[in-house]
Amino acid sequence: MITERGFSLIEVLVALFILIFAVLGTMGLLTSNISNTRFAAQITEATTLAQDRLEALKAKPFDDIISANYPAQTALDVNGVNGAGVYTRTTTIDTSVANLKQVAVTVLWAYGGTHTVVLRTVISN
Repeated sequence: MITERGFSLIEVLVALFILIFAVLGTMGLLTSNISNTRFAAQITEATTLAQDRLEALKAKPFDDIISANYPAQTALDVNGVNGAGVYTRTTTIDTSVANLKQVAVTVLWAYGGTHTVVLRTVISN
């Protein structure tokens, strides 16, 4: 009786199918993680830009905090440099209440859709 050793073609194909399925699943997870990490970094950068503006406003004299002093900035990078990035920062100052200024800083950017970070504060005289 002759016994043959080795793998049949079907066994090899099944093993290849399982291997390919595992590799594709891992690649899908890796791609998703990279995308999520990039988005998280962009949220952090946008929040930093908004926080920097709020801190700059708080450092100014109360009477200097007016909308005309803070026009919208487009194509900001994370360091606040115009023309070098993907963020748009706008500052809204509401002076309807005496001795109070309600400030909202909005940072927009596009990454798989439009995203927004808004930070608000109230500054008193």
